[in-house]
Amino acid sequence: MAITATGFKSRFPEFSTVDDSRVETFITRAELFVNEGTWDTLYNEGLYYLTAHFLKKSQDMANGGGASGPIASKSIGDVSISYASSASSSGFENSYNSTPYGAEFWNMAMIVGMQLGVVGWDG
Repeated sequence: MAITATGFKSRFPEFSTVDDSRVETFITRAELFVNEGTWDTLYNEGLYYLTAHFLKKSQDMANGGGASGPIASKSIGDVSISYASSASSSGFENSYNSTPYGAEFWNMAMIVGMQLGVVGWDG
């Protein structure tokens, strides 16, 4: 593993109460999507942010929330929340933009893709 649960929690203290084995599970999952040879010096950064994205999405789902992302509108009476999404964004981009961690990961992925001369990024 390029990163550890301890290092991850130090970087993202908002996940400090998450069990180390759970963090390590999501680190392992992130490693499937971030190729060290391709990401080069951004490899650990990519792993950190994608792991955080996966953990946040998992927490949201466990708390009964499926949708997340930038809030477009909200109401208090009879509770209503609408989430923003860009019509021009790809399905991948919308998924990553559903958390601030995923949005940062997506931005880094675009940089990595541009460095390789790749027009799009497919994971």
